[in-house]
Amino acid sequence: MRGFCWGDLSLFLIQYYCGLVKLFIEQIFCDTIDMQDIHELKREFLEHLEVEKGRSFNTIANYERYLNRFFDNTGVSHPENITDAVVRRYRLWLNRK
Repeated sequence: MRGFCWGDLSLFLIQYYCGLVKLFIEQIFCDTIDMQDIHELKREFLEHLEVEKGRSFNTIANYERYLNRFFDNTGVSHPENITDAVVRRYRLWLNRK
């Protein structure tokens, strides 16, 4: 049995955050999603967490850090480009570094 690994936690958090962003985007911006940049949507998502959900500054900062790392590494610029294959390649990159 394999022990705890910070890389595993990081992979889980990336998938979790990206899933939350995609869900939020689909629910709130389904009509305008094609015209918005991923960084604008990320900002709106983080503001939603702060205002509507009452998340702490540290929680929001962690969400932002993990999302920025994912977007910077994958080059995703629009939400429709976040696919299972992109997330899988990113997970492989995290695992191998």
